Amino acid sequence: MAKDKKIPSPKKIKHSITKMPYAITVFIAMIFVVLLSYGSVTFFYNAFFSYYIRQDCDQRLENAVNSWSNMADTFQSTLSVGDSLTDEAIVNSLLHAITSSADVSTDANIVLYKTGAKANEIIWPNKTYSVSATAVAEKVVVAVDIGNPDASVNTTYSLDVDGLSYYYRLLDINYLNSSGEIKELPNYHICVFVNSQYYYSFMESFNLAMWQIVMVAIIAAAIISIIISMPLIMSTVRLSRFSKRISEGNYERFNGKLISREMADLGDTMNSMAAKLEESDREQQTFFQNASHELRTPLQSIQGYAEGLKYDVFDEEGKAAAVDIIIDEASRLTGMVENLLSISKMDMSSKGNYTVKKHNLNSKLLCELVIENIRGNVLHANKELVLDLSKDTVSIYANSGDLLRLFENLFSNCLRYCKKNIFFKYRVEDGNAVYYVMDDGDGISDEVLPHLFARFAKGSDGKHGIGLALCKSIAEEHGGTISGYNLPEGGACFEVRIPANKTESDPVG
Repeated sequence: MAKDKKIPSPKKIKHSITKMPYAITVFIAMIFVVLLSYGSVTFFYNAFFSYYIRQDCDQRLENAVNSWSNMADTFQSTLSVGDSLTDEAIVNSLLHAITSSADVSTDANIVLYKTGAKANEIIWPNKTYSVSATAVAEKVVVAVDIGNPDASVNTTYSLDVDGLSYYYRLLDINYLNSSGEIKELPNYHICVFVNSQYYYSFMESFNLAMWQIVMVAIIAAAIISIIISMPLIMSTVRLSRFSKRISEGNYERFNGKLISREMADLGDTMNSMAAKLEESDREQQTFFQNASHELRTPLQSIQGYAEGLKYDVFDEEGKAAAVDIIIDEASRLTGMVENLLSISKMDMSSKGNYTVKKHNLNSKLLCELVIENIRGNVLHANKELVLDLSKDTVSIYANSGDLLRLFENLFSNCLRYCKKNIFFKYRVEDGNAVYYVMDDGDGISDEVLPHLFARFAKGSDGKHGIGLALCKSIAEEHGGTISGYNLPEGGACFEVRIPANKTESDPVG
C-alpha cells in the first residue's frame, strides 16, 4: 500500500516563507512597490487628464458659442420678415448666417436641427456639405434628445455615442419681430459638440506606453539587482558559513574575497572576534584545567592524611602533624575557592552580568583597614611592617571588601618572598589614591614578570597563581590599575592606583 503524502503544516509553510532568500524577498518587494507606485501615478494622472479634457473641451465649446453669437447677429439682420415666419425663410437665413460667416469656429461642430412631430431634421451640416458629418450630427442629436431632453441652454454635458465620448452645449436661436423685440425661434435648435475620444485614445495609448515602460523597468531592475546582489549574496553566504564554523568551535580565520569594503570590514571584525573567542576558549580551558589541578592537590593531601588518621597509621606526634597539614590544606583550599569566586564575580561584572556594590570610601581610612587586616599575618610570619602613609586623603568609590582582598593577596605574596621587611606606602597623586606594597626579597624573576598578572602564573614558591590575577580584576573593576616591577635597590613593588570619585564629596569615615 502506497504511503500517504504528508501535507505540510501551516507552521512549516510559514517557516519556509520566512526562510526565503533575501534577494528574492527584496525583488518581490521592489515589484510590489513599483506596481503600487505605477497604480497610484496612473490613478492621479487619469484623474488629472480627465479634468484637463473636460476643461479643454469646455473651452472649445465656449469658442464655438462665441462664434455662434456673431452668426446670430447675421441671422437676425437677414431675417426681417416680421412675425409671419416661414420655414423656408428661417432655414435660408440660418444657412446664410452659417455659410457666409468668416468667424465659423473650428474648435467644435455646429449642428442646426429642427424638432417636430416626426424625427428631428438636421439642417446643418447637410449631406451636400459632408455625408459623414451629417451622419455624426444625426446620432448626436438623437442621443441628446433621448438622453437629456430637458438639458439647459449653454450648459456643458457629456454623452457617449457608439462608444465615442462627446461634450456638448445647446444654444438658443433668437430673432427680431416686427416690433423690434427679441424672440426665441421655436422648434429650431443649435447644438455645438466636441468629440473627446481623441483625448481618451491618447490617454489610453499613454497608459499602455507607461505600462510597457514599467515592465521594461522591472525586467531591467531585476537583471541589475541580480548582477549587483549576487556578489553580495555570495559574500553573505561565505560569512554565514564562517559564523557557523565559529559557533561549532572552529576558529580558523576567513581568507576569502568579499565584494565591498563594508563586507570586508565585517569579515575583519569577525576574524578579530574569532581570534578573541579562540583566546577566550583557550584561557577558559586552561583555567579549568589549572583550577581542577590546583583543587585536586590539597584535596588529595587532605584525603591522604585523613585516611592515615582513620587507619591509625601515624604515631601521636605524626597525628598532630597530620592534623596541622589538613588544617593548612583546608585553609589553602578555602582561600583558593574564595579567590575563584571573587575572580568569577569580577568577570561577570566586566561583562555587565553582575553589579559590584560600592560606596564612598576615605582613601586614608582604607589604609587603616588594610593594616588592621594584615597585621596579624605579618606578626605570625615574624616579619616587620614599615609604614609610610601620607596625611592627604581623597574619596574613592569602592567596595571595601574587594579592596581588602586585593591588598591581602599582595601582602601574602610579599610575605612569601620577603627577607625581613614589608613596606606599605600611601600617596595622593594627580587625583588618584596610590598604594605601594613592597618587600626586600630577591624581586620578580624575568620569566614571571611578563605574565605576572595572568591566571595561574606562579613563581617558584607560588601557591595557585590566582591571587595576582584577582588583584588585577579588582583594580580594573574600580577603574584603577595595578602594576608590578622590581625596585632598583632590590625587592618587588606592587603599585595600585584607584581614581578619586569626582561626583561624591563626602567619604564614609
